[in-house]
Amino acid sequence: INAATFTNNLFIRPGVPIAGITLDVTETGDQIYLNRDAADRSAMQLSPMPRECSLPVGTIAAQLAKQQADVAAFIKKPFEPELAGVSPFAAMPLSPVASQGKKVFERERCIECHGEDLSGTPSAPSLLGVGQKHDASRLRSILQQPSDAMADGGMQPVDVNEEDLTALIAFLESLK
Repeated sequence: INAATFTNNLFIRPGVPIAGITLDVTETGDQIYLNRDAADRSAMQLSPMPRECSLPVGTIAAQLAKQQADVAAFIKKPFEPELAGVSPFAAMPLSPVASQGKKVFERERCIECHGEDLSGTPSAPSLLGVGQKHDASRLRSILQQPSDAMADGGMQPVDVNEEDLTALIAFLESLK
């Protein structure tokens, strides 16, 4: 990564004010420096940002690589139009057990992170199609012991009785 890649990906334009602060981006060895324009005294007084910030290139490169991979994965997904205001599972016929699982899903507030339409939020991924991706055994494992990434996102192990857990798994399996 270099200063040009950094500025293009973060939409920083040297010499062009952003929120009243003008930045100059320079590169020296393995560091990229963001320097505030010394002529812009008002920005220096209003901003707590130090006059010069140094960012390790490896940190920036890793973040940009992750963002680019996420964008590439998103673009490769097939387009699936959504009906505005209609939950894809609202009218879905469910077995009695899966219907009970839907109630557990709502009671445990899974909707808060996975979204009312289950298409995901910045906090948690979409659950649409999870029934095709994982069998009941894998879903049970995920619910009882979320992966490190899930735990980092705030998911706690699901703590319900066996009947409710079985129902919740049936509901998730119905999301195909």
